[in-house]
Amino acid sequence: MSARPISAADPAQDGVPSPPCPDAPPLPACLLADLLWESFTEEGAAAFADGRAAEALAAWRLADRLAVAFPAADPRRAAALANLAAVTEQAAADATADIVESLYRRALARWGAVPGWIERMTPERAARSSLFHHRMERKHRAVYQRVARDGHGRLAAGGRAACLGNLAGLLQRVGRTREAEALYREAIALRGPALGARDAGLLALLENLAALLIAEGRLDEAEPIRARADAIAANAPLTPRRRWASDKPVRMSDARRLLAAVYLTPIVRRG
Repeated sequence: MSARPISAADPAQDGVPSPPCPDAPPLPACLLADLLWESFTEEGAAAFADGRAAEALAAWRLADRLAVAFPAADPRRAAALANLAAVTEQAAADATADIVESLYRRALARWGAVPGWIERMTPERAARSSLFHHRMERKHRAVYQRVARDGHGRLAAGGRAACLGNLAGLLQRVGRTREAEALYREAIALRGPALGARDAGLLALLENLAALLIAEGRLDEAEPIRARADAIAANAPLTPRRRWASDKPVRMSDARRLLAAVYLTPIVRRG
């Protein structure tokens, strides 16, 4: 991929995709588009983690263009735009904070539509180890589906938390620390229940908030947050990318699409 400087003024290299026509209906579901989106998003996540921002931008731009084929409330559309925002902040030489903030805000708006998508999805039937549990699920199908949708909703909130946390980092960088602190705290409150206490993304959010408080001289407030981060760091934190590799369902399904959107959206460490 080209290593030339990336300019926010270059429409082919700006990291800011043209918004799709709002009246355009989604294309029919296509397994190839699903798999290509995952491939480009995984490629971008790996490059971003290694500091290869230009390569991440190229891969995530392709993922965002593919996502236009998905329904408007599909979580992968939110993830694609959130990823573009994160890499644009690092890779586009003349991308202003206003441009990057606009991308994050648009991504958050897309995450806001995801609960409706979850309500329309058909939860997969879980494998049951006993005939009794299988019969209970058949008898109380609506209850089991409600429980599954609630779990999917918590997971989606974890993806939104990544976007909130990255926006907070941008606002912190430009001196809007009060807004940044509020977003960090909201992201932390969402991320833990979504991905668990050993989540490396939660660790990054805690570290970022602690760094903000320390920079403001609020050491007493930073201490318990720093202690919580240290406890996660000492307990072999699980990176979302690694969890995606191990937890990815074999069959393409809405559950897999949601998992990809959440696990393949990185949280930027600001320390």
